[in-house]
Amino acid sequence: MKTTRVRNRPVELIKSLLIAFLVLSMSYLFLRTWMYDLAGMPPAVSAFFERFYGFFGVKTTDSVVQVEGSRAEFYGQAVIPVRCAVTLDGGRFGAEFGDPTVEMMYGGLGSVISEAIGSALAPEKISREAFFLALCKNGVYFEYSDPAPLALIGLSLGVKSELSGDIAADRLVLVAEGEAIVIYGACGTSEFFRAATSAPSYEVTREGERYEPNGCEFSFENEAVAPLGREFMLIGQPFTVDVITAQDIQRTDTVYSAILDAFGINPLTNYRYTSNAGAQSAVEEKRSLTLTADNEIIYSDSGAENHSLEVRPGAFAAIESTRRIAETTAGALAGEARISLRGVTEEVDGYTVSYGYVVAGAPVFVAGTESSIVFRITDGYISSARLVLRRYAVTFEENEQKNTVLMPLESSATLAGGENTALGVGYYDDGNGELFPQWYARKEDGG
Repeated sequence: MKTTRVRNRPVELIKSLLIAFLVLSMSYLFLRTWMYDLAGMPPAVSAFFERFYGFFGVKTTDSVVQVEGSRAEFYGQAVIPVRCAVTLDGGRFGAEFGDPTVEMMYGGLGSVISEAIGSALAPEKISREAFFLALCKNGVYFEYSDPAPLALIGLSLGVKSELSGDIAADRLVLVAEGEAIVIYGACGTSEFFRAATSAPSYEVTREGERYEPNGCEFSFENEAVAPLGREFMLIGQPFTVDVITAQDIQRTDTVYSAILDAFGINPLTNYRYTSNAGAQSAVEEKRSLTLTADNEIIYSDSGAENHSLEVRPGAFAAIESTRRIAETTAGALAGEARISLRGVTEEVDGYTVSYGYVVAGAPVFVAGTESSIVFRITDGYISSARLVLRRYAVTFEENEQKNTVLMPLESSATLAGGENTALGVGYYDDGNGELFPQWYARKEDGG
């Protein structure tokens, strides 16, 4: 027996080494491929995991754009523009509201925009006149339905920017000045800025050569609407938008369990019940979540400590944490619509973050709500949320007109009613099934 043990000892040693190697390899691969998102974790836990990943050579900062299933996926369509234009030596080309050219141009320039935002220096304030002047230069213009942080726009295109999350814009112009691109931005009618970048200017020029002028101009270039307080893009011809219908949302236990999980509530909690009216509710300690019979999610956290949905300081962190929940709940059920950021408001004790639906390139306005999705962040945690669930589809019916013709913007400019107003096209959802396209006017602060 003694001889046998001596003979087998090297074999046992080799087996032990192989097992140890396999365990370490599995742990390393697990860390490299795990679909983690530290944004929703408490700061202390997040810091621990960042140090832990760093020990194994995994950089969590880079992961936002490199790891499959990371935050970059959640922001992929967060801030797609509703209008775009290319200014050329011979004129200007423009497209808007559901025209496939908008997303085509945005996709074609995605790497250029991300490089410009990723290399942008700290912006400097400029005047409204300086921004108008930039609109007349050779470059590319993008307009979003609502202001969005530049850092979020960059993240949606796969790049992490060092810009402050407080720097936001609803219009961007990428202008070729010398050998580099310069970003001009505007937020409403009172905030304008300029940021130098190291992105090469020839990229913008090359993209512009793909388009022919179609008569697009801005309102300050047109005497008929020049008195308006903010620039508007005018294509000068009627255009069409798709017919959109609202569809029923499938209410199943699986759907409700997924919603609970997104809010960090155990789907297997014993405190889960359905009312006679059809509302589904769950309670976990000081937190509750109800999916009403009218397909609204009502979330509340009234606890004094041990909050599950903690949020890091700052407006951008507020967007990061709430966007993920909105996308995995309302976004997953929205059909052909997507979730778009509507605004971030800083309060005395936190933030209010709102989102809405966008379908066929235009925002949706749901009757009875200012914003379809609203999160309230108080003292570093999500204290309440209301999400109006909707599902939309673009209708294509044979032998029927699929598009509705809208009047030119020049004829609708009177909607503005004075300065500091943004005009756009959106869909109105009155709850009766079919959505109606219409011009809308939104008052803006400042000016």
